[in-house]
Amino acid sequence: MISWIIAAYNEQERLPKTLDRVVNELKSMDFEIIVSDDGSQDGTYDVASTYAKILDNVSIVANTHRGRGSALRSGFNNSKGDITVLSSADIWLSRDQVQKLTTLLDDFDLILLSKHTHESFGFDVGTARRFLSLSFSFFVRLFWKLPYRDTQGVKICKVATLKEIISHAKSDGFLFDLEIVVNAHKMNRKVVEVPWAYSYSAGSKVDLRSILQMTFGLLLLKVRSLGTWKQ
Repeated sequence: MISWIIAAYNEQERLPKTLDRVVNELKSMDFEIIVSDDGSQDGTYDVASTYAKILDNVSIVANTHRGRGSALRSGFNNSKGDITVLSSADIWLSRDQVQKLTTLLDDFDLILLSKHTHESFGFDVGTARRFLSLSFSFFVRLFWKLPYRDTQGVKICKVATLKEIISHAKSDGFLFDLEIVVNAHKMNRKVVEVPWAYSYSAGSKVDLRSILQMTFGLLLLKVRSLGTWKQ
């Protein structure tokens, strides 16, 4: 079974469209959708609850507001599938994409959907937003020497592997995504980066302030990891 985990914070406007799309694309597959609400202050919880009452394979987990990483971790801890998709409130994939990607797990431990490979393509992506995303990617590769161009996109992983990787992830915010990739790399897991045709929906939580906070967090994470990470 596929556990599709959505970290959501104040996503009452974008969440219904995403849930409709994910449910429609996965309807012929064995799946569950877990909306992990990061202490939203709008109607996100009510929206997700409405879907959960109608659909048996949709559930919601309520959390205090601690960040994207905390929400994903909580959603994962409440999941029941053997394959996990870590996603956001504005992202969906077609059934064909999901089937092709999950078959890669026969050969790889972690799949990264990347916005920054040569084959990736963005729809309706502003110049400023793309610059911010590429800048963050540059600093990640500079600090961590990772062979991957994008650590912040959708991730697909087998539950047993992800459980071990997450056990070393300490961040509660956006850097949780980076820690997953860093830990997988340090543990010599097989990671594959796959091109992604993507778009940014109106209402995205990523802006210049969040990119600066994430870049500062990179420095703290790097300092914290020096000589302290143990497998």
